[in-house]
Amino acid sequence: MEDYVGNYEFSAGYNDGQFEYGFRLNHAIETGRGSAEVSFSFPLWGKFYGYASVFTGYGESLIDYNHKQTRFGLGIALNNLL
Repeated sequence: MEDYVGNYEFSAGYNDGQFEYGFRLNHAIETGRGSAEVSFSFPLWGKFYGYASVFTGYGESLIDYNHKQTRFGLGIALNNLL
């Protein structure tokens, strides 16, 4: 599983006061496989936030850890990313 999901993870987030941005990167050094995810959070109303994310690579779920896939998600979050 480590050959697909990776040996390390790098993640970063940024809040500019209104919007939040997130980035996550996994990489397997020996095989060159891994994944990347970019996420974005924005205020809707009150304590509700809109959430969008894009994932591409291996290991999004344990069942499909060895299949490369790209996913786009959109939803409502009850709290901020950061």
